[in-house]
Amino acid sequence: MTNTGIEAFLAVCRRKSVSKAAEELFISQSSLSTRLRTLEDELGCKLFSRGKGSRELSLTREGQVFLGLATQYRSLIKRMENVGKAPVEEHITVTVIGTVGNYVLTPVFENFTRAFPHVRLGVEVAGAEYACIHLIKGTSDIAFSTANVQTDQIFSVPFMSDPFVVIAPEDTDLCDPVPLSSLSVADEIYYSFCAEQEYWHRGVFGSDAAPKITIDLSGQLRLFVSTPGSWAVAPKTVAAALCATPGVKMLRPGFYIPDRVVYILRNRENADSEPIRSFLSVLRETLSNEDVTLLLP
Repeated sequence: MTNTGIEAFLAVCRRKSVSKAAEELFISQSSLSTRLRTLEDELGCKLFSRGKGSRELSLTREGQVFLGLATQYRSLIKRMENVGKAPVEEHITVTVIGTVGNYVLTPVFENFTRAFPHVRLGVEVAGAEYACIHLIKGTSDIAFSTANVQTDQIFSVPFMSDPFVVIAPEDTDLCDPVPLSSLSVADEIYYSFCAEQEYWHRGVFGSDAAPKITIDLSGQLRLFVSTPGSWAVAPKTVAAALCATPGVKMLRPGFYIPDRVVYILRNRENADSEPIRSFLSVLRETLSNEDVTLLLP
């Protein structure tokens, strides 16, 4: 079975006449008839019939079935012929911890989709362990985490340094800068942003310290910190967003607390793909205008 035989069949279906189909294909009627007979011999059935007194050909039951298959075949051939002409769809999936995705990267995502509309963007929230699994499996291209991961397959580079500040109700009695001695763990709203913060907290308040409220959703932080007498420490990027509306304010710590460092994680095999390079270029350009301390080279 050849492509010329199938095209001859489809031409006769369109024109319902061997002579008209032959004109369309710029071949003789005898050549077209030969192609049709050869096709029918290969299939072992008749594809056309001509009713008495009718000059038009009509499809047999087998011909109707073959028409559907031939139409699909022609469409597939065209798609195959255009493989080298059609643009290859690009995509990038970013895995990110929630507080970085919500409070740092949102404008980056917006600018990236605007600058590269042909690249399909996916964003998922996950911690370091699952981010590494996704990077190894190839279901994620780049990840943002507070974990500095260095393995045979995954490597990380510092992305940004985010200093901690104190947040408290607008009518707080705490002064600015806040002395450590004025903070009582019994009034603290605690959310774990990174391991360094956890180590600092245990070192200052003790491993058995019991904050007033411990939460696992950063979005709840503003709600609880706005209650009288409460306080919390948070990275500056998070605090700035929480204090953008009345009710909570940001204070400088009068004591040492290590910065939160965020890392970019990538798979060594595809670390320099075109979508990743494009995303990083938008990231640098977007955040260079923000109050963010970038550590990228």
